[in-house]
Amino acid sequence: MEGHVVPLIDGDQEVGFYFKGKGEFSLPIDQVDELTVVRFNLARNTKVKLRQGIGDWFLDIPISELNFLHEGLKLPAFESSDAAINESIPGSLEAFRKKNLMAGWRNRSYVMLTARHNLPAQAAWYLNILGEKGLWEFARDPWTARSEQLWFARPRSSREGKHAWNDLVLAPISVRNLGTPPRRPVMPPFVLKNLNLEMQALANGTGSYVATETFFPSSAGMKMMRLKLDNTILDGSTGGIVLHHLHLKKVTQDGQSLRFDHRENEILLELLKPTELGSPLQLRFEVEGDFLVHPDGDNRWELGNETWFPSTEIEGMRFTATAKIRSEKPFIPLATGQVVSQREEGDFHILETKLDQPTWSFFIVAGKYLFEEETRNGLKVRVASYAHKSNSDRKLAKLVLDIAQYYENILGPFPVKELNVVQRNEWGSGQAPNGFLFITNEAFNPQMGLLNQWFSQGINQRYAHEIAHQYWGNQVMIANAEENWISEAFAQYCSAFVIRSGKGESDFNHLIAEWTARSRDQAEWGTIPTLARTLALDDGPTTFRIRWSLLYGKGAVLLNKIHREIGDQAFVTLMRSFQKSVKGRPGTTQDLINLLKIIAKKDYTPFFEKYLWGTAMPD
Repeated sequence: MEGHVVPLIDGDQEVGFYFKGKGEFSLPIDQVDELTVVRFNLARNTKVKLRQGIGDWFLDIPISELNFLHEGLKLPAFESSDAAINESIPGSLEAFRKKNLMAGWRNRSYVMLTARHNLPAQAAWYLNILGEKGLWEFARDPWTARSEQLWFARPRSSREGKHAWNDLVLAPISVRNLGTPPRRPVMPPFVLKNLNLEMQALANGTGSYVATETFFPSSAGMKMMRLKLDNTILDGSTGGIVLHHLHLKKVTQDGQSLRFDHRENEILLELLKPTELGSPLQLRFEVEGDFLVHPDGDNRWELGNETWFPSTEIEGMRFTATAKIRSEKPFIPLATGQVVSQREEGDFHILETKLDQPTWSFFIVAGKYLFEEETRNGLKVRVASYAHKSNSDRKLAKLVLDIAQYYENILGPFPVKELNVVQRNEWGSGQAPNGFLFITNEAFNPQMGLLNQWFSQGINQRYAHEIAHQYWGNQVMIANAEENWISEAFAQYCSAFVIRSGKGESDFNHLIAEWTARSRDQAEWGTIPTLARTLALDDGPTTFRIRWSLLYGKGAVLLNKIHREIGDQAFVTLMRSFQKSVKGRPGTTQDLINLLKIIAKKDYTPFFEKYLWGTAMPD
């Protein structure tokens, strides 16, 4: 490297340096699983190509400016530049930071403080690089993300709109776990085991809540704790962008107030004392704000897709819950869990729920709903439509019960006692967190208008897919992004079973053929476990097409291949055994391999090496 360096000082401590000149940063891409996604993201987003060395591939990034912050490293002393350069460098640093520091992946100060105060001491850093081939960030987070990550960024285009909170758009390039072998979920520093929630929601969109949360630490010696909590919730439903805010007012532990900071959608907490292995922590959070968003001005609000209560990474979300929600009339609340009490008190609807089975998410919705309820064999289906009430609601409830009953025959008891089917004023989508089935307008009157008829095509298969998520993704939870295919592929394949049951073998085979064709078209661009990182910044449709074709399509095709090899009875036994043995915890590919060894008497490790972690398609 040739150029000029100035140290960065915090008090009397050197915390990094700024470089301006000419150089190169070289990163080995030495994990085979990463090669496909790294190549794709580089080709679609940057002007950089991999270089093949002896045994490994390398990513070489030209440097013109570099900002390096670290904790726990010992760097060599830097030679002083001449006086003229020393005067110009601070201005260059200021301009660099103002324009080129990325926002949105991690809060830098939180990463450094966590590394400084938690034991055992571990190095952390942020390396921001500007060169002729773009802007890059290479970061090491040893405590929360527990990984090294390389990101590429470019300025947000006028077509994408300018946002005050972040004028850069980001693409992940490389992710390497720290302390955990590849293909295994990272051990989170804290696991959320219980949530007790008391919320008041006003009709004007403002609300407040107290969340009492019980965490178990995965190691001793942690004094600093980082959690996720959105500062803002974005509402773009009316054409512009409206920001809604969550304000964290107070955090207590054992009745004592904790020091905390809440910014960039994260919380940094200083605990009363370092963690002890096996000793739970109970923290109480008080939050208020205008966070109850009414999309398109509709008579409803919804919480769940945002990080609206203090949360860990998904690997640490395995909690039971109790909740009491006071929702100002006319908005009637629904929430994750079984209803304990539902009543009216003055101007408020009161809902109390309890969830004994571990979950990774908690949803609350409230609206000016009309309800239709049907109960069969201990399962209550509650249909909530806020636009109108029609005979379609009753038919929908019966259809959901029919599909749930079919799944009970092949997968075991239905995971929940109550299922809320809630209308969203959108088209052509669905979502199924614990105890919910969110479905869009066409479900509620599939014969009304051309738009309804268009999106109603294939709607029964979509119902079946989303209902299957009560088993896959909820009862068997999602381990991490790499293992999300277990949830989506099994839900997709189970929906094909429903179609076969109702319409016959021909329709089942047609679905498999369609998924196979779509998968073959996109197979070379990605591997299933790395799809969450596959991203073309300037081509959203391509990104969506690849992710859908491989996660939903190829994943289901792989299950069909196994099904054809081992037969109907063994495959149903496989799915039922998966549900029984992994109930209440995250499911992984290794769990599936272990069950196949027992049921099929065959090791399917080579199969998943070739087709799941590779780009090949089965016959």
